[in-house]
Amino acid sequence: MEELIKMLPEELVKLSDFITLKEYISKDFPSIDELMKRKNGYIYFGNLYVLDDYDLWFKNNNRYIKKENFNNELKGQIAYSGEVIGRVSKVYSFNDFSKFNKGDILVTPMTVPNFVKIMKDASAIVTDEGGVTCHAAIVSREFKIPCIVGCKNATTILSDGDLIKVNANIGQIEIISKSE
Repeated sequence: MEELIKMLPEELVKLSDFITLKEYISKDFPSIDELMKRKNGYIYFGNLYVLDDYDLWFKNNNRYIKKENFNNELKGQIAYSGEVIGRVSKVYSFNDFSKFNKGDILVTPMTVPNFVKIMKDASAIVTDEGGVTCHAAIVSREFKIPCIVGCKNATTILSDGDLIKVNANIGQIEIISKSE
């Protein structure tokens, strides 16, 4: 680091990450103009720097989704059909059960057997992961609860209290209003 600071302005060294330092060592160091652009934020995909405003991106398990590519609709696979409008309650583990109210729409990365306690009280179920044979799909069919699985980024985009429409007849979730 001390050697780099001698060769470059300290501010630019601070903007450099491990990948950039590796580029420097291999003589592929970016131009000073490129480094100055990175000052406003960037996302690194493999070998590509995407220079953009961080606020324009959602992060979901190291996967970035540009907000402008999201138009208030989410899609997934239909596990059990039906149509419901209700409030989102995001549940990640048993610790979140206390905030879940009967009639809420359960939004979770995936369900496991101990979730059945609240699943039976949900008006609909939405998961990031899974397919038509996953736990959420099987339980939703058993309880006849509209369910969409495999939405990929529902827990990232939806927030507790959002009013949404789950249309499990076509595998689509629409945000009606965001919570404050």
